[in-house]
Amino acid sequence: MNPVRGEAIYQEIGSQPHAWRELLPQLSSQIREARSILSRAQHLVFSGCGSGLNAARYGAPLVSMVCGRTAQAIPAADLTLFPQVVGRSPKRTAIILLSRSGRTTEVVDAVHAMRSAGFPVLGITCTEDSPLARESDAALILQSVQEEAVTTTRSFTGMLIALQYLAAALAEDEEFFKAIDGLPQVCKSLLPQAETVGREIADTSPLRSFAFVGNGPNIGLAHEAQLKIKETTLLPADAYPMLDFRHGPQTTVNPEMLLVALVSRRGLEHETRFIADMHALGAVTCVLCDQASPQLKQQADFLVEFQAGGDDRSLGPLYLPAIHYLAYYRSLAEGLDPDRPENLAYWIDTSGGGNHP
Repeated sequence: MNPVRGEAIYQEIGSQPHAWRELLPQLSSQIREARSILSRAQHLVFSGCGSGLNAARYGAPLVSMVCGRTAQAIPAADLTLFPQVVGRSPKRTAIILLSRSGRTTEVVDAVHAMRSAGFPVLGITCTEDSPLARESDAALILQSVQEEAVTTTRSFTGMLIALQYLAAALAEDEEFFKAIDGLPQVCKSLLPQAETVGREIADTSPLRSFAFVGNGPNIGLAHEAQLKIKETTLLPADAYPMLDFRHGPQTTVNPEMLLVALVSRRGLEHETRFIADMHALGAVTCVLCDQASPQLKQQADFLVEFQAGGDDRSLGPLYLPAIHYLAYYRSLAEGLDPDRPENLAYWIDTSGGGNHP
């Protein structure tokens, strides 16, 4: 029986297939207005804080891949403190701000700063009655993936699906829409394997540090995985572009490190060689991928295969459930409560009002 500690996050991890299925018609009903806000923009700026920023790091390269528009990911605070980083005319640039609560101070400040400067703003949030939803030019409200736990799980994967849906709409790509529509069923089939592997890794006590690596849009997912481990277990964790890990960070590899590789279809050959190199250096390796080659299976101490049959554009949300379960079970093994991470709250108010449960 699931213990009381971490009960909310455990239920929210397991509810992702159902929550995604409910999310898709919500997106369909809202996407026309969202697309109209972005229709004239040739450059898109994705932004947020925490998990919202990690979703932005996923969304910017994804939209560039799918739509052929230039895009960048910027921390929300920089839109206010260093607005020059946007560096484009409001006539050619649009801002996409992501926040589960829609109330985080830096995000709300960014809405005001960008709209005052004349930039159109699209908000993506789980909370309808929030400053981000009310004050953006248009908003995608992700009601079905709202959460009780402080730690984000299904709200993050819901943001990824919203970004995929937005990219498909901007590109008018029906094949991409079909792949997105299939994600809830793939996730439902994937969850037992993801939980088993996540629990097995969490029970491997010698593992005391973590590194998450990925290329392309997957670097945003690696940063989110790092955040989940740091929040829930208080153990050291890093995130890097996969092949860049060789250029310095591999000095930290040892038998107490778990290296989690978010393997892409496009980069399979290069990424397989990288994992073999890290395995040879002594890292314990976990591979998350759609379909593993025989060579890749040889290098994986732990393996999760999605068997979705899609391309890299649609796989993003499927990397997260195994990481969610790993964070959940390892948090419990460390004697912590993954629902209530140390020194954190549901949303952050730095304007003088404090943190909020």
